[in-house]
Amino acid sequence: MLEYAFFHNFSRRALTNNTFEHELSVLESILRAGLLLVPEALVLAGEPLVEGRKGNPIQFIQRRFSMTLLTPSELPAHGARFGRFAIEYDLASGRQLGAIPVIYLPQPSATGEYQTLDAISATLLYRLREVFFLLTDLSTLERSIEVTDETDQIRLSPGTGGDARTVDVASLRKVLEMLGSDKQSFVDLAAACQVIFHLFYPTDKRRSDLDSMLLNVFYYQQREWRIFSDILVGQRQERMLNSEEIKKLCAHDNFFSELIEATDPQTNALVIRRRAELCRVLERVDGRHPSTFIKRIWLPSEAKSPVTKLLQRIGCSIELTAYKPDPLSN
Repeated sequence: MLEYAFFHNFSRRALTNNTFEHELSVLESILRAGLLLVPEALVLAGEPLVEGRKGNPIQFIQRRFSMTLLTPSELPAHGARFGRFAIEYDLASGRQLGAIPVIYLPQPSATGEYQTLDAISATLLYRLREVFFLLTDLSTLERSIEVTDETDQIRLSPGTGGDARTVDVASLRKVLEMLGSDKQSFVDLAAACQVIFHLFYPTDKRRSDLDSMLLNVFYYQQREWRIFSDILVGQRQERMLNSEEIKKLCAHDNFFSELIEATDPQTNALVIRRRAELCRVLERVDGRHPSTFIKRIWLPSEAKSPVTKLLQRIGCSIELTAYKPDPLSN
């Protein structure tokens, strides 16, 4: 019987280094601060509309901590690609931390044309995004009438043009109450849509690689699970990075200095932020520090001594298992 577990490997960008300085820094951060939820931008090209028109491209910011479902025998090949150090969680601990499997969606054809079922997964994302905006608009309407009189008039405007239509507050309140009956609030429903966006990922590495079945299902083969941000259920404690942490992260790895276009949660305006500024730290789950869920740490034998010293300095007791990352092991 195959024994599966969750593994988080790091650091892919340090694979060619002769020392383990980068990995030791990441490991110390995990053991001291918690799990770093890192943002990645997933961009979809504009959806073809009637008369040859094309919709605007859409972008999702996915903030997550990734784990891969593997057997120990699969770890050497995985480690050679994604990082020499690996933190192992058993299946129960990974689930308790909130891990959910990625929803893999095939990309449209290489030419960017949407050909019926070839693009159905992308079409579902566009519709889900519209559901999110609809729920957000309903939430905005609901807030706009909280402190108004029944006889007041609310102006209806899509945000463009000179729409001067109005509706009385009493009628609008009745409609919103009917739509929201026996459901969670509109703001919570919109937040649920927002959370689901964290889980989508392409099945294929590049849609143009149709001549290679290996590349065509590259990401699907990874069996990725994610712990993601912005969820309010359960006993979770999550926070933004402070200025000193952002500065240190950017100095440590240029990846975190890359600029990402995001939406300001207060104003809904588009803003440009460094990746580090959009990170979050998961500090507590069910009252426990995330490091207490770790089953063992896998690492090259040469790294065992410095990691042992690190654990002693921090006061952690975690099993260490030596292995050899090897791209040809499978």
